[in-house]
Amino acid sequence: MAILWACSTEDYVHVTSTLYPPATPFVTSPVSPLPAGRPIHAYAYGTPATVSIPLSRLTRGLITSVVHNWDVVPTLSMGMIRDLRRIAVTLKDTPSLLEESRRKILADVFSQPLSPEDETYLYTVLTRLRGEMTAVKLVPPGQVLVVSSEEHFSVRTTVIGGGGAGTNERRVADVRVLCRDVGEVLERRFGEIWFGKGMFSDHSPKNYEFVLEALRRGVLGGTA
Repeated sequence: MAILWACSTEDYVHVTSTLYPPATPFVTSPVSPLPAGRPIHAYAYGTPATVSIPLSRLTRGLITSVVHNWDVVPTLSMGMIRDLRRIAVTLKDTPSLLEESRRKILADVFSQPLSPEDETYLYTVLTRLRGEMTAVKLVPPGQVLVVSSEEHFSVRTTVIGGGGAGTNERRVADVRVLCRDVGEVLERRFGEIWFGKGMFSDHSPKNYEFVLEALRRGVLGGTA
């Protein structure tokens, strides 16, 4: 809706010759159902892949898309589905490649680490499969921020009694949050699915609320 209802402030000034335009890069369009010339900005969370890379970059300043960690939804588009189909066909047509890759990966997981030769083999397979991923893919719109979090523990020491008679140490859990603008690496970040244990659970609204609240506390120091 923001893309349909907005126009650049420069275009608005050119059409209306207004003397006091807003300081924002986008305003509501004269053809939108909203009052024209008002500042407009949209925030989206867990945004599906809906626009091309050029359009995503054109809408920076109009839309901010927030992606939580390995959330798979912002990566899925028809281009991605076509790529996965190509990979499935390649593996089906070369069963020896599939079986040998599976054997080496399972051996690494359950018994012994990969040898340098095995690592080279699997990297060659990965490069070959990535070469099949040639479909045009869509990405989230606007400025794309990837927010990730991890739990870490610290030891806090408190003094017991007066004059430093004793100390008490306790282990405290905390959350570290990292927010990154991936605008310069959109194609790489959303060009393939990142498989991880949180690829589905990271899309949960509850998890988005948790990580954004942790980010707010980190930035504002716990104030409202």
